[in-house]
Amino acid sequence: MRSSLTVFTCLLLLAGMVQCMATSSPPDNGAEPNCEQDKDVIDFGSVAVGEAKVDSVTVSAGDVEGDDDHITYAVTLVDPDFHLWDPQAQQVIAQFDIDLTYPADTTIHVRFAPQSAGQKVDTLVLGNDCDGVVLTGVGVGVAPGDWVVDGSLGVALYDLWGSSTQVFACGAGGEVAHRLGDPGEWTLMLGTGIADVPLWSCWGFEGEHLWVGGGVANMGATYARAWRYDLDAESWSSFDESTMLDCYGSIWGTDDCSLYLGGAAISGDSPNAEYWDCDELDGFIIGYSYDLVSGIFGSGPEDVWAVKASAFDSLYHFDGTSWTGTKEAFMTAALHDVWVAPGGEAFAVGEEGAIYHWNGATWADHTLAGVDEALHGVWGAAAYDVYAVGASASIYHWDGNVWLPQAAPAAVTGTIRAVWGRGAVEVYAVTEGGYVIRAGTRGSR
Repeated sequence: MRSSLTVFTCLLLLAGMVQCMATSSPPDNGAEPNCEQDKDVIDFGSVAVGEAKVDSVTVSAGDVEGDDDHITYAVTLVDPDFHLWDPQAQQVIAQFDIDLTYPADTTIHVRFAPQSAGQKVDTLVLGNDCDGVVLTGVGVGVAPGDWVVDGSLGVALYDLWGSSTQVFACGAGGEVAHRLGDPGEWTLMLGTGIADVPLWSCWGFEGEHLWVGGGVANMGATYARAWRYDLDAESWSSFDESTMLDCYGSIWGTDDCSLYLGGAAISGDSPNAEYWDCDELDGFIIGYSYDLVSGIFGSGPEDVWAVKASAFDSLYHFDGTSWTGTKEAFMTAALHDVWVAPGGEAFAVGEEGAIYHWNGATWADHTLAGVDEALHGVWGAAAYDVYAVGASASIYHWDGNVWLPQAAPAAVTGTIRAVWGRGAVEVYAVTEGGYVIRAGTRGSR
């Protein structure tokens, strides 16, 4: 082991640039360094707030006599702007273990995701055997938590979805609104032919249809109702298949001919979910049939999660063959929504600030401490960029490490029902008060 002293000198230059130099005193035992690295500084440059950039450093064990050609160290980072990164799993990791013997090497990835504007500097410590790596970067732009009112429609809104050119919101009284262009203006759609029923869910497919569904849970007096909007022909049609549900509360699928519709059963032995394959509407039961299927989402046809508004029967997974219930000791809340990242990570939200996180292997309890409000909607641009919204105008954001609250616009005081976005730079949410709100983008608005 060498006992040299490494000193980093950082100079703040013009235009906000930082130049860092590393100098090391000679080892006090005269031994050669037994660690080599391909860089002393990682400069991420300018990165918009809410966006991220990944870079790496390669570390190798040096060729020295004796046992000094073996190095070990547990690398960690605690700075909120810099994180250790697993590029294969596409997620933040808490620790990276160096365990090398000459001539082996390893690569450490670091993700820079500035939480605020300004110059950021940190040091990646690699142990006594290696020089540290200075990490620098500049956060620019508007923070994603700067929510603004994007539209006011005067009708309670419950869900939303968007294509590449439009964003749609559905809500009370069978109303559907859309937003065209950017900047765009929200307007209620005319000529939908939709009856005066609450529309609890909407989902769609680029170049195909927007689906909206809802109804009133009244033991089969009216049944669930759904309509489709042809995105190319710009025309509405009623989905007239004979449904077996009391109302639709959730819609998700991979395309027009692989669609799940969840909701409330007419009776205790009736289906609470359906599957549409363009030939027939197949009804089935997820868990106990009398519990509302409040959310369905997946990463693909063999990885679908469903949540239910039941504290004891709340979470199910479909693997392409069958539905299987999941129940951890901490799962005591009724759930209202679920979102699944393309890689399979899942987030479910519900009553009393409940947030459950599936990392691909196990569920973890992310329930918000001291929060009594129900969370009604969840969506993410990535597994490390997730929003949860709910009662009392509550908005929370997950950055891969922690859930932090964000402030809704002052005009919004009631329940935020759903959140959706085209990506990290364009995120919308809808409220029961009739507002559509939009997160401040990571660049110009």
